[in-house]
Amino acid sequence: MSHGQVWRTHRQYAATAARWTADHWRKEAERRRALRADRKPLVRDARRALATARAIDPEGVTPLRHRAERELRTAKRRVPDPMWLFATKTAAALGVAGYVWLPQVSTRAWVWSAIAVVAAVTGLSVWIAVRERDTTGLKPTAEESALLKRLQPQHWKEHAEQRGLAGTLTGRPKLTEAGIVCAVRLDGTWTATKLRGAEDHVRALLGARTSLRMQIKAGKQGGWAELTLRTRSAADGDDLTWTPDRRSLGIDTVTGEQVTVPLGNGCSSLDGPVPVSRWPPGRCCSTRPRAPRTRSSSSTSSAWKAGCGTTGPAWPPPRTRSST
Repeated sequence: MSHGQVWRTHRQYAATAARWTADHWRKEAERRRALRADRKPLVRDARRALATARAIDPEGVTPLRHRAERELRTAKRRVPDPMWLFATKTAAALGVAGYVWLPQVSTRAWVWSAIAVVAAVTGLSVWIAVRERDTTGLKPTAEESALLKRLQPQHWKEHAEQRGLAGTLTGRPKLTEAGIVCAVRLDGTWTATKLRGAEDHVRALLGARTSLRMQIKAGKQGGWAELTLRTRSAADGDDLTWTPDRRSLGIDTVTGEQVTVPLGNGCSSLDGPVPVSRWPPGRCCSTRPRAPRTRSSSSTSSAWKAGCGTTGPAWPPPRTRSST
């Protein structure tokens, strides 16, 4: 590796660390701003209560005044400092500690401390770069790139209230072989069922086409939902032609796994189940390859081969069995 490549690599790591720091600074500043907006009215109420208690008990002989003072102190402690003030206090504390303690540090300790800091910064930069790198090898299409951009938390937060989705916030979207998967945080009275009922609002916020399959289900923990956009199929590019030595009758378009159907229990056509128990298993499928057919359901979609249940060149009129 040349000197220029090393310099570019370190510069890339430094830029990644700077973006990570700026992003976390912005999130923490927004969190503190929201907490201050929520808790400042409590401080005003506590001050009014203290003024009332002082008017009632100017001498402070009753517990009313002391209770009001304690409530005011508690309310003040619960209000966080702005981010700039918190950073200023931290820098001042570190400066005072360094002024008092650093002159007593030996040169060897300085050297090893500098090495440890450089190693920690480099390791953190590498970890962030590896974490943010796409290891799936999937390249998003133009449609997927637009959807991934609109699923970012910042974009969602800016437009959710206009679409009637205030109280929801997306996580980090992921591109998988079966489409885009994104976790959605549900605050207040929002539930996965309610979000599923607002599917039209979600589709309008994302600008997704009407024919795009969208699935909303409960997340792995309470207060979260999972949003899935079926922009692609895990069976894309697979050879769906059936041959006698191939025992599976379909491919799951979500997981990409082969789906095996018991030949003695019956086959299914697009019109409904067809009983084939009257046929021997060896004659359930024709030996001639047929064109693939697709069948979809609400949870999974499978690619099924046509010709299942044929006994020869011609397909006998199927006897449909109603499903219960």
